[in-house]
Amino acid sequence: MSNSTDNIIADLAKRDFIVFAGAGIPNGDGRPISWEELLQVFKEAEPDLDMPDVEEVLESEYPDYAQKAFDALRGQGRESRYFEILREKLRATNARCSIQQFDIIDTARHVVTTNFDDSFKNAMNRVLERGNHTSATQILPDFIQRYLELDYSVSYLHGNTNENFIVFKKDDYETYYPSQSQDNRVGSDNLEQFLRHLYEERTMVFIGVSFNDEYLLNAFKGFYDRVKQNDEINMERKVNYMPKLDQIRHYAFMSEDVGLKPVKRHRGVEYVLDEQDIEEYRRRKTELLAGLRINVVPYHEHVEWTDWLSDIRAGRREPSIVSEYEKDPSM
Repeated sequence: MSNSTDNIIADLAKRDFIVFAGAGIPNGDGRPISWEELLQVFKEAEPDLDMPDVEEVLESEYPDYAQKAFDALRGQGRESRYFEILREKLRATNARCSIQQFDIIDTARHVVTTNFDDSFKNAMNRVLERGNHTSATQILPDFIQRYLELDYSVSYLHGNTNENFIVFKKDDYETYYPSQSQDNRVGSDNLEQFLRHLYEERTMVFIGVSFNDEYLLNAFKGFYDRVKQNDEINMERKVNYMPKLDQIRHYAFMSEDVGLKPVKRHRGVEYVLDEQDIEEYRRRKTELLAGLRINVVPYHEHVEWTDWLSDIRAGRREPSIVSEYEKDPSM
């Protein structure tokens, strides 16, 4: 580890932080399920739908792609088929959790995830088998902040495959991220309120999150802007005011490619980025997140951030049961 990474790990060992887990974390099958892979299922399950190849779609267009699939099925009177397709793909991982997910629960105790399957809940339940602890699982749209004060919790920010609703298509995002609704629709602000609490009052460590979800990224931009505005007003009117922004600190364990795909097809054209383009993208993204008080900690292989979690537990001088799980994943 570099000296800066050493300092970050030492800092986190002193903090009660929450892991914000994205699709980049391996599931019970030992690999992540990407958004692109989920979208591809619609093309495979319903080949008669007039859907373009997913490889031709930009990541920013993924919610529109899911919306198009839903609208096509609804137009055929088969709206429920949309949820069936997603559940069939995701429930394959519901009975298992990966060592990485177990590791995260054992270290942070509280996980907020945009993933839809039961893997993190299963990881928490396996940890709970080792003792008597308070715990909770909460799923969109009901988020209770005091659950973060329990011993363990898993919060499904975008819903769960066992429900008849997940945030995946554009209408879902517009409803649950009303601050970004393009048609000024009346939405639910439960998700954004919970997310704002996490941003302003907690320390988050993002793992497996590429920040390519524009709704999520723009939500954090909005939270930052509101805190900054409040700070500017309060600094003018209150003596010895401590700026809130100075107290906000989050980290993102991110692959060195920071979620960039060097080769991508879009509408029949293949785009290939050279090393200079990739480095510029990496620099801009790192600076963008740092400006939002999210410090990027880059890794080359997944094993690096699992080692960091181990170092954090060691820094806390707390017993860990990860090694026991590695010996017997069925425990």
